[in-house]
Amino acid sequence: MLPPIAIAIKRLGTDLKTARIKRHLRRADVAEASGLSASTIQRLESGDPGVSIGTLCAVLHVIGELGRIQNLIDVADDKTGLVIDKTRLPKRVRRKPAIASGAEF
Repeated sequence: MLPPIAIAIKRLGTDLKTARIKRHLRRADVAEASGLSASTIQRLESGDPGVSIGTLCAVLHVIGELGRIQNLIDVADDKTGLVIDKTRLPKRVRRKPAIASGAEF
């Protein structure tokens, strides 16, 4: 696994653990509320890259932060995507040919 990816996953796990502790939730509490095992929660918090996104979403839901993943890649705030769209705009706008009915704009 690429180091930046491993670092990001590890940080996510650490942040999830901190969020759980701040909410005074035991690992067993989160496991029970999410329908997961305590060992799965531990794997997520330790940055195991094999933990599913479904597990992440279940834990985020339990700690009240599911909205964060729903807005993770918000297309309205995708700066790179917006730049790509802008580069695809035509350099100039040409008049469209008349429609067969004779109507012009």
